[in-house]
Amino acid sequence: MNKSLTQEISSAARGGLFAINGILPDPDSILMRHSGGMNVYRELLNDPHVRSCVTSRKSGVLSKGWHIEQHDSSNAAFALVKSVFDSIDTDALISQILNAPLFGYQPLEIIWKVDNSSLIPDRIEPKPQEWFAFTKKGELRLLSSSNLFDGEPVPDMKFLCPRHNATCINPYGEKLLSSIFWAVTFKKGGLKFWVSFVEKYGMPWAIGKLNRQTTEEEAISLRDALNNMVQDGVAVIDKNCDVELKDPTTRTASAAVYRELVEFNNDEISKALLGQTLTTQVGASGSYAAAKAHLCVREDIVQSDIKLVQTTLNTLISWIISLNFRTGERPPAFVICDKNEINTELAQRDEILARIGVAFSKEYFQKTYALNGDDFTIPQQP
Repeated sequence: MNKSLTQEISSAARGGLFAINGILPDPDSILMRHSGGMNVYRELLNDPHVRSCVTSRKSGVLSKGWHIEQHDSSNAAFALVKSVFDSIDTDALISQILNAPLFGYQPLEIIWKVDNSSLIPDRIEPKPQEWFAFTKKGELRLLSSSNLFDGEPVPDMKFLCPRHNATCINPYGEKLLSSIFWAVTFKKGGLKFWVSFVEKYGMPWAIGKLNRQTTEEEAISLRDALNNMVQDGVAVIDKNCDVELKDPTTRTASAAVYRELVEFNNDEISKALLGQTLTTQVGASGSYAAAKAHLCVREDIVQSDIKLVQTTLNTLISWIISLNFRTGERPPAFVICDKNEINTELAQRDEILARIGVAFSKEYFQKTYALNGDDFTIPQQP
């Protein structure tokens, strides 16, 4: 057999990608031009529309339910994994994983502990992206103060690092916040000029008319009086002066230019983060059919985020099993589903157990199947 068939020929190293001591620089064009690092993108989250879109995107996953499916794992493995996820803040962990599409990647450090002779996660903490880098092979490295250029290899089963559309050219993943950087920048500029425009032309102009014989001191005094009148609504003016309040005829059309600029950039932000605009901005031309189509696009993005979360947390589960059970133990699976969706595999198991005489409590059905206790009763068994 030809050995070249089992070897990688077109690797990042041989492809000519520039690397410093084996570490690939982040190819993001925005970060290359700004010295602020990831803080450039973190500041974008202060924009109200960006914050709304990020919250909407994350809520598409956080609004769903989750459960642990046993599959072919043993009862002991299933019980251990279930107890771990019952003890940690799963929603907060999912939200941190969903930062990966925004920043390209999100390192999560696992701090383990021994509990009843089992090694389980004590806490899982997100770490700043700029503390880490990737090698030409896509390996995660910690950039410590003592080893800033080539980094330190991270221990096995210590860091989860979900990445968004990472490739061999860009192991840092695609950053959605990078695609909206200029939209937010131009929006801020438009708002700045819009506020300045409103300050100048938002109120009627006070025009004072004087005789030709008026001295310069009298003209300045009238100007100051009109200025005070615009701000306070009160002015003392000589009876020989004529004052007229005039609305600018072009202010509505001029203000619309700034409004359209802000709305255009908001639409670009919505499309980049949500894939559509109607779930955040209905607009004058919105329709039910268009809104329904946009929701379908958003659901596709939600499903992509769900796969990212499930892959990351199932990696964590596989580490828990490998650290606590013999080789060959099948791990359970973390599954995200609609809250109203019944776990058919678990229901079939409970049905089999009920047939052989196992009696389940009402509290068990409420907890396992998310049922309201007032909506069902358990008949007394003979």
